[in-house]
Amino acid sequence: MNINPRYQTIILVVLSAGLVFWLGRLSLQYELSLHMPDIHQIGEINEKIPMVDITDIKDGKLLGTVNQPDIRLKSGSEVAVPDQDKHFELNISNLGFAAKPDPRLKVPADAKFVASKTGKYFYALDEATAKRLNPLTRVFFTTEEEAVEAGYQKRTK
Repeated sequence: MNINPRYQTIILVVLSAGLVFWLGRLSLQYELSLHMPDIHQIGEINEKIPMVDITDIKDGKLLGTVNQPDIRLKSGSEVAVPDQDKHFELNISNLGFAAKPDPRLKVPADAKFVASKTGKYFYALDEATAKRLNPLTRVFFTTEEEAVEAGYQKRTK
């Protein structure tokens, strides 16, 4: 392919100008980065702003502290009033959080395979199909043999 020498010169000038521009930008960014001050975290700088520090969730209750004693926290009809030490407890069970997780949703630590109670195939835990099984109908196995003995077949692709 032959390019007119005049167009070759224009293309070369445009590419060179672009390269010089970006090299200049990079060198400027590098120079600025050398002079950036260190960032230090500091404590609360405006004590007038109400602050809630949530420290834990236990037995369906939200636990924490506040920086101002007149802060009120509300969950449904429940209202938490901080004590003298600015600690609070707020019942959040009405929000739908289970105080104790449903044991049917827990995956056993030694499980390697899973099947559905209503299905006929079993899958490795990391397979996409295994992740889509209904958590309430899952059955777990540690070995393939255990799954086969339970009447499940290995799904082949």
